[in-house]
Amino acid sequence: MANLEGRADKIEPGTTAEVVNIDTRLMCRQSPGRTEAIVARLESGDIVHIISDTVEEDNIMWLRVQFAEDRCWCAAEYLKVLE
Repeated sequence: MANLEGRADKIEPGTTAEVVNIDTRLMCRQSPGRTEAIVARLESGDIVHIISDTVEEDNIMWLRVQFAEDRCWCAAEYLKVLE
């Protein structure tokens, strides 16, 4: 597995990733940004599908992901690519 940190800008849509490095839940937001509405909360070990290129907002690299039926934006530092 490869960590997205430091290379999130190279991740392409269609990649599968695992939620990692969180103590509680990862808040997935309606749009990229720390103050955007929370639409889902993911737990460590949850698997997501990346559906967009990265976007930088609030000095954070964000990826749009699909988890079950939810589509939301997550901070890339909490995702690990499954190879």
